[in-house]
Amino acid sequence: MESPFRPYKSGALLHLRVTPNASRDSIEGCVAGMLRLKLRAIPAEGAANAACVRYLSGLFSLPKSRLEMIRGEKSREKWILFKEADPSVLNQQLDKILAG
Repeated sequence: MESPFRPYKSGALLHLRVTPNASRDSIEGCVAGMLRLKLRAIPAEGAANAACVRYLSGLFSLPKSRLEMIRGEKSREKWILFKEADPSVLNQQLDKILAG
């Protein structure tokens, strides 16, 4: 499985694809180096983007202030910066989340 995390400056970039208007918030898995998320939020007025950051911060036990969407605000394909985070540690956490 190709990792969706990439080293970036003083942190890690997460490449993901978000499907809004889902019945529940969940991870679909990793495909082609991209994490796939389903979110209940609607894609209007930034609601899905805010829900995405909130969901990821809870998933990886990080404060929302350490996550920043740097690309894809109006697209399903997004890039999230995890500030001051080690990509290898995040990959290990993701592996545990996907396995559990």
